[in-house]
Amino acid sequence: MRYTCEEERKAVENDEKLRLLKKGESTWGNVIKELEDTARGETEREMDRLRHPLSVIDFINIQENDKILDLGAGNLYWETLFKQITNKAITAMNPWEWEEEEEEQEAETCPQVQRHFAHFEDPAPSHASGDFDIVFSFNTYHDTVSMVRANRSKMNKRIFDLLAPGGCYVIADHSAVSNTGIRHAADGLHRIDEALVVEEVEAAGFALVSRCSFLRCSLDERVYSGWVPAGQPRTDRFLLKFVKSPEEKKVDL
Repeated sequence: MRYTCEEERKAVENDEKLRLLKKGESTWGNVIKELEDTARGETEREMDRLRHPLSVIDFINIQENDKILDLGAGNLYWETLFKQITNKAITAMNPWEWEEEEEEQEAETCPQVQRHFAHFEDPAPSHASGDFDIVFSFNTYHDTVSMVRANRSKMNKRIFDLLAPGGCYVIADHSAVSNTGIRHAADGLHRIDEALVVEEVEAAGFALVSRCSFLRCSLDERVYSGWVPAGQPRTDRFLLKFVKSPEEKKVDL
């Protein structure tokens, strides 16, 4: 296999280590079985290559009773895997602006996955408060600038309210050139400055407790679009975990 960068080689090695280590566990075994299913389409397999789902799920640390809210869930790629671990409801939120596109995709769903169209500023049913253990945003934070122009301060404060104490807010996205703020999201590159994301989320009351490097790509000059078609080299992406807990202390990152 040819690797785009050294980080990709290490990520693939970590995926394989997890596959071998976790295959005997009931919930993880179901995730691995899903990933190895021969009926899995080429689009999903290409996403697997770029997203390293086993490593991402391990980083999130999903438990069997966790309620999850997925922001910008799209075609339910992550829901297919998350439901193998948690036995609670998963809310797959998409913005109203994507409704027609999602109907055309005819994404497969199940009773455990609740599809929900909403605005990013209020991404869950209005009665929800402290209901979720995990809020997950994969390659969609930049969309709150480029596609829907959400009030991100209001969005992050609402997410803080939606999470139970100790709940996690996990964000992955395509890295923009440092110190560019929202410019590369607004100009169509589908990227956002990692430092800006940290600043905005911490301003809502969250503590940044962990970041991972397995989605990084040091060879990415961050000048082409993060909207990656099949065959395009991987982008440099950050992966951050924030926690809602006033007692939680920041670790040395």
